[in-house]
This record gives sequence, C-alpha cells and structure tokens, in this order.
Amino acid sequence: MHEWASLFGDFDSRLWLNTADQGPMPLRAGLAANKAVEWKIYPGRLATVEYERVPVYLRQVLRSLIGANRGQIILGNSTTYGLSMIARSLKWDSGDQVLLVEGDFPANFTPWRGLPQQIETRLIQADLWARSPCEALRAALQKSTRVFCATWVDSFTGRMVDLGSLGEICRANGTFFLVNASQGLGNRCFDIEGLPIDALTCSGSKWLCGPYGTGFCWVGDELSTSLSPTQYYWQANRHESSLRASASADIGADNACYDVFATANFLNYVPWTSAIECLLEIGIQPISTHIDAWVQAFRDGCDVTNYEVSGGDGGAETSALIFVTHKDSARNDFIFQNLRNMGIDVALRRGKIRISPHFFNPVESVALVVDSLMRAGSTTASGPK
Repeated sequence: MHEWASLFGDFDSRLWLNTADQGPMPLRAGLAANKAVEWKIYPGRLATVEYERVPVYLRQVLRSLIGANRGQIILGNSTTYGLSMIARSLKWDSGDQVLLVEGDFPANFTPWRGLPQQIETRLIQADLWARSPCEALRAALQKSTRVFCATWVDSFTGRMVDLGSLGEICRANGTFFLVNASQGLGNRCFDIEGLPIDALTCSGSKWLCGPYGTGFCWVGDELSTSLSPTQYYWQANRHESSLRASASADIGADNACYDVFATANFLNYVPWTSAIECLLEIGIQPISTHIDAWVQAFRDGCDVTNYEVSGGDGGAETSALIFVTHKDSARNDFIFQNLRNMGIDVALRRGKIRISPHFFNPVESVALVVDSLMRAGSTTASGPK
C-alpha cells in the first residue's frame, strides 16, 4: 500500500483526502503528459499513427474499465457532456417526460434545460428517494417517462444505490435509465454487461485520476438506435482520412459523431489513458478493499463524543465517501478551515466535512486525520464556540 503511495507525488507534504473533487494524476501520467507536450513543441515527433491511436486506445481502456463488450464509448470532456449529448440527440416525442431526483448533483439537471416545451421534467422527492429509491421510482414512473437519470454514488451523502434493481424497474416501464457514475468508477468494481442500464457517464478527473476536462459516456445498443446526431466532426467521417470533400457524412459504426470534437486531444487523453492503466494494473477490487479498510479504520478511531459519521458503514450502500459533522454543526466550517491549516485537504459539502480517500492514502494516515479532527474541533481551539 505504501508502494501505491509512491506512484504519486508528495502533494506538497499535505494529506490529500478530496479525490471526490479532484483526483491527482499518478507520476507516470505526468510523464505521459510531458511526452504529449513534446509532440507539440517538436511536431516532427508526432507520427500520424500515434495521433490516430490516441482516441482508439482510450476507448479500449475505458471498455476494460467498465467491462463493456457491447454498446458504444463516446469520448467527452466531463460528466455533463454525455448527458447533454443524449438530451440533444434523442428522438423525442411530444409528451415525453424526463424524471430526475430532487437534490441530485447539478450535472444531472443542467443537460435537460432547453428541451422542447412539450417535454416535461419531473422530480422524485428527496425524502422519498432517501427512504427507498426503488419504491420512490415505481411511484414516480409514468407511461410517458422516457428517461430516468440518477447518480450511482451521491456526492452529498455517499449513498450508493442499487443500479440493477432501479434498471429493472425502468426496463419494465420502457424507460431509458441513465447513470452518473463519477463518484463510483475507479473505487468500486463495475460490470456494465450485468446491469440493465442504457447509458453511463463519468468524469475523468476524480477517481480515474485524469486531467481536468476529461470524461466519457457509454451508450447501450437500444438507446443508441434512438439517437440522431446533431453535430458532425470531419474526422469522425470514415472517408475523411483521405481529406476528400464529401457532401454526406458517414458516421460509421462506432458513433464517433457523438464524441466531443478533437478526440485526438493528446494533451489530455494521453495522460488520462496512462492513469486508467495504472488503476487497472493494480486492480479495482484491491483498490476498493484498501479504501474500505481506510474508511473502517477511520470509523473505529473517530471521536464519537464530538462527531457524527455517516457513510462507510460496511453495508450494501457503502461508498468511498465519508461525511463528518461536529455535534455543534455550526463549527463545521471552522473545523474545515483548521484541517486545511494543518495540511489536510478535505471538502465541505452542504455543511458537512466530506472525506474521500483513494488507494494512494495509506491506512496509517487515519491516525493523523483522527487526531487532527479532535484538535480542530476541541473547545480549546480558537474560533466560534
């Protein structure tokens, strides 16, 4: 596990526990980025075969990550890109509905703005979803619900929903099930072949440890046939490699027309590919096991006299996110700032301190975090009482 930590920099001698916001790149990915920069400084070193290989190989690596033997990998630049592409490209019928979850992450909401007025957007109430996602979904679905979009791991609670059960409910209703997996992929095993979902979208800059401005979307076969391209990029046309002008666009069999433009974006995609390869070489299961051990050690050592901890309880809904709140919640912001001053980087989300360890955080670092929380939250610390 210490060997895994050596795959990264020293974070300026700080303790980085905020992967749910930004995942640091492994050192090897930094070297890959340097190589990509050299291709621009010295263009003669960028062979055409390398340039063309960048998006092709990235798709292969992403397929391995999610276990995809079917469907299409669409290269994007964020979580939002994939959902926006589907919102723009789906062949809508008058009266169709989009169903979302109240209080979900903003990336799940913004893509559906600007749809035709005859397309209704509805919300599942947050309290009903919190009690039982499956029951809430069954009660909210209507025959006209064309799309249901939800998050696998909630950024604000750490709760991980049962994608299989939710997907079966959607499938029985004839509803497309779209999943935001940004807080799960890279820290939890995932097999898309065994899940009844129609699309998955994910950021590359969090648990996948890639540069900011990376992301992808997987689209299943049935949803793919319901999409109609609204944009065309000349390099996505299979006949354009010869640079011949053509009045028609052949989008090919890989749906490359749905990619974000300039998919040979080697400055971002080359280091991102290297980062994902690093995860796959270690194995997502060992990574998940390590994170679980870190989280359990934290729960065992945390000061329950002054703090309440949610997430990471070892149940079926356990994710890699832990939320900590002082029993005097008004102190949370002050504690958060104190932790930063102590060299511990976490996040503050909806009034709670969010801790998100990854495989580069040794379990031994838990003792430092627990001790720092006790000192940061003590009544003798300077700040609001």
